[in-house]
Parts: sequence; structure tokens; C-alpha cells
Amino acid sequence: MQAGDWRRFQDSEPPSWDSYKTLLTPALFGSGGSDVFQSWTSTTQPCRTGRCALDQRIFFRGGGHHYYEGNDILEFSLQRGAWKRVSPSGHAVTKSEDVRYTIYDDGTPGSAHHYGHLTWAEDIQAIVMGPFLSFGNPPSSFTGIVTWDDAALPDVGDCSGGVDAKPVGTRCRGYTYVGNLSTELANTIGIGSAWSDRCQKIVIWSANRIFALDTTTWTLTALGTWPNRLGETWTAWSDELRVLVASAFEGDRLFLARLNETCSALVTPAETHQVEHSRSHGVSYRTTDGYFYRWGGKRQMWTLDPDLPANGWQVRANLASTEAPSGGDVPLRIFNKFHYIPELDVFLAIGAASDGVWVYQP
Repeated sequence: MQAGDWRRFQDSEPPSWDSYKTLLTPALFGSGGSDVFQSWTSTTQPCRTGRCALDQRIFFRGGGHHYYEGNDILEFSLQRGAWKRVSPSGHAVTKSEDVRYTIYDDGTPGSAHHYGHLTWAEDIQAIVMGPFLSFGNPPSSFTGIVTWDDAALPDVGDCSGGVDAKPVGTRCRGYTYVGNLSTELANTIGIGSAWSDRCQKIVIWSANRIFALDTTTWTLTALGTWPNRLGETWTAWSDELRVLVASAFEGDRLFLARLNETCSALVTPAETHQVEHSRSHGVSYRTTDGYFYRWGGKRQMWTLDPDLPANGWQVRANLASTEAPSGGDVPLRIFNKFHYIPELDVFLAIGAASDGVWVYQP
């Protein structure tokens, strides 16, 4: 591949959610697995070190909007070039007479929205997730912290359905409840998170606050606040620079925060810069040139210099690749479904379900 080239994995569309084709709101949401895949969902990249270079994997967790609260976990392997489901599918549950709240639920922890809030923690070899915005009647926020792993361990505790938090230590279908953040994160839904190898913590950014989560003690430390509201927006983290960037919910603004060497405090208050709006694009940091890359689901790519954020996003000159993602025919919500793989110096891009999975050579 040459700089600017796109290449598609053949047959890389997500598997069909056959049981979800009877959705009662097809005019609003469509039907089938692509809608679950393209809703307010995210992926996380568990292998980022040299030992994983030959079998890079991406995990995806299902989500939705009004019609699905899911625990589906899919794995995509670059070596196989295909998805496989690694956790059970859900089933229909009517939670309200209102058709909008007839959803697909495979038990706690249900998730309608989790944006970019899905993180692989290297120290415990598990996905860490939560809190989420879940839907019910009335809509509610799920404020528990849970992990998921594929270890063949038995369930522990009550694994019956529902979206309520379980006691700490409960393990159900690979999910383990490790804590509840209702006090610290009340009404501040998690928008994004990232594992920091340098700090051995998870950096979390919520609707208006920044935290660090210790995955050995499951304690949460408040680091600071954003200067404006976030929600349904992209976020990205550079572990090398310990820099966090995010888009505003509305208006042409970009926020940037710099953390200290231990991720225990902000170096300076979060900055605000007038930069074009790109609310639900995918953004990832490339270590080789020190830029953040932004992708909107089609051919074009933009870059941002974190040392000169006021200069905004710069269009990256791409070669006339013979193929490129189409972007589909619905608004894309990419969030954290765009990953840089340093061992290969490429980006893995997941946008429209019908497009499948793509590789971009910067």
C-alpha cells in the first residue's frame, strides 16, 4: 500500500442479528444487525504491543437507541479478516406499552448508548466499560463499572435479566461487576475512555468531567472539568503526550487537556479552540508523526497538530486510491471505531456496516 491508499477486508460486514429483524419501528431504525452496529456503539483494541502484531484484534460491543440494550461482543481479527460473535445474543423484552421502548435485552449490563466508553485494560486483560445511558421506562443511567473477558469461568451470583446494577463480584456470561460510580458520575454519562500504559490507569472523560480509574483498586480520581458540555461526540487520547482531545456537542469548538506524568491531575485547565465541528467522527493518534487523524466515514482524512490546535484540522492529501469507504446512506456514528495500529503503521476504520472493515495507509 502507498500513502493515502484504502483497502477493504473482503466479507468483513458484521454478522446478521437474525432475531432483531422483527423490530417494531423499521421506518425509524431499519431492521437487522447493521442498525445495532451503527448505533451509539464502540470498539476497543486489545492488542497494541509487538507480541500481538500478527493477530491484531478489535472487540465491538452492541448498543442501540430505544430498541436495543445489548451485551453482544464481536471480535474482528486482522489475520482472519472476519468477525465472530464471542458472547450470546439477546432476546425481545417489552418494557413499556410505548413501542419505542420495546427493546432487545440480554440482561445486565444493558447499554443503549456507550459512545467511546469501551476500553481494554492491559493490566487485567479485560474490557472495562461503564457507565452507560440505558433506556427503559423511564429512561435511566446505568452507573456500574463492569469488565468482560473470554475466560472460561462459571457464573457467580444472580444472572437474571434486567438493567439494574448487580452486587460487586457478580459474574454473568463473561461480565463481572467491579464497582458502582453512582456518586462520582451521577448524571455525567461516560463519553469516552482510554487505557494509559504510561500511567497504568484508564482515563475517562464524561459529559463535563475528566477522571482516572485505577483498575487494581477500582477507585476513581477526579482530574478536572471540560469548559463546555460534551455528548455524542468524538474523543481521542495520546498516551505518548498524555493529551486528550474532544469535540464540542454543538458549535465549532475543540477541547484539549494535558495530564501530568502520572495521570493524577491536569497540567493546565482544559483549552478551548475554535475548530470546525465534527461531532461523531472517528479520531485516533498516530505515533510516527505525532498527529491526531480524523475520519468521517468516506475517503477523506484530516490531521490535527496537538502542539498547534488553534490551526484546526488540515485536509490530508490522499492518493487517488482505486477504492474507498462509501459512508453508507445513514448518518455515521463512528466514535471509537477508528484505531491506529503502530506495528503496521495503518488505521483500522469501521464505519457503515455495509462497508465492512477498511485499512488506511497514512
